Amino acid sequence: MIIHPVAFPRPTIRGASLSPLRHLLLCGALLGVSGCGQEPETESAPAQPAGAGKAVSAESADHRVAEEASLDHPATVAEAAQRLDLTTFPLIDGAPEGSQRSIGHLLYRVQSDLKAAYEFQRKHLLALNWSESPGASVTEQYANGTYTRAGFRLSVMVMPSDQPGKVDVMLHNQGNVDLAKLPLPSGATVEVNNPGILMVATAAPVAAAREEMSQGLAAAGWQPFGQWANTLSFRKNAVLLEVSANSGPDPGGKTAITIQSQQMSAELPPMPGAEQIRYEDPPSRLGFFTAAGDEEVSQFYRQTLLESGWQATMESILKTDGKGEVFFVNAAKDLLTLELRAGADAEGKLQTQVTLRHQPAVVVAEQEKREKAQIEKARQKHLEEQKSQAVR
Repeated sequence: MIIHPVAFPRPTIRGASLSPLRHLLLCGALLGVSGCGQEPETESAPAQPAGAGKAVSAESADHRVAEEASLDHPATVAEAAQRLDLTTFPLIDGAPEGSQRSIGHLLYRVQSDLKAAYEFQRKHLLALNWSESPGASVTEQYANGTYTRAGFRLSVMVMPSDQPGKVDVMLHNQGNVDLAKLPLPSGATVEVNNPGILMVATAAPVAAAREEMSQGLAAAGWQPFGQWANTLSFRKNAVLLEVSANSGPDPGGKTAITIQSQQMSAELPPMPGAEQIRYEDPPSRLGFFTAAGDEEVSQFYRQTLLESGWQATMESILKTDGKGEVFFVNAAKDLLTLELRAGADAEGKLQTQVTLRHQPAVVVAEQEKREKAQIEKARQKHLEEQKSQAVR
């Protein structure tokens, strides 16, 4: 069986498929420019609904944010969480348990009016010292805004779902890196410069432009962090860059380079020699292929993760359903799952497919609560069946 290069399933909200994060970031950035073909009804946040509680004014929020110094480096997970931890961010009443959330990203579906759902996010972000950037759009078709705090940028999108009366809420921390200050190919001109996405054009051929970008980022301390299709990934601390280079539509035209950023919710280390590395969030997970066997991979992570405060909960690999698993916990009661599968990569080489999945403590607790409720429901059903049989 051929296992495609770390092909994570797309995240879903209650059965509704969502596009990968990079596409959400791209659309969110362009909404602020063109509205994805829609004319905005409002260019600022809507008036606060009655009964929604008192929101902090944008002016006072701006003042507080101005007093908070920005970091001089790409943020770590802990530094990002100090500004905003989306695992503890308020949810609209009625939001289902099991919403996809990590420190840097939050996705859920809820019964709500689109404008009221956006205002809910706005109110709570302003209360947490985030400032709404100019250009927010709230229409009948979508709501989109960017919020900043101490150099961090947060994208907020609310869109109608395919279920009547329900909306999809998406919050994505794009990190604290000014993309315009990254090393670019010589002669490159900036075409789009929005929070979380930078588009530039260069006369250099695609291969040359990609190589020059890679060398420049490496010289600035960015570590290569995998490749899929024509997109290269780079990481510095817990900020991830995705860089793609494509030829223009006209023969002999310029090369278009797109750079996107996101705040990683977990710093998951690939082992030496890892190939076809892929990071996704949410849920936070790292995938790659390696020639190393299960035991070698397991021992690497037992030692490496122990140094970061993670403790394996088992002495050997748990093997079920054609895969092996090792579980790790830390003092905060977060859970790391190491999953190992045998397969072949895109080139047909026999490899071990490795997935390292991070779940914050709040998500683990919610999952345990749901499982206990299911067990109790099954127990009650069994008791009722026994009573019914006794009566007969």
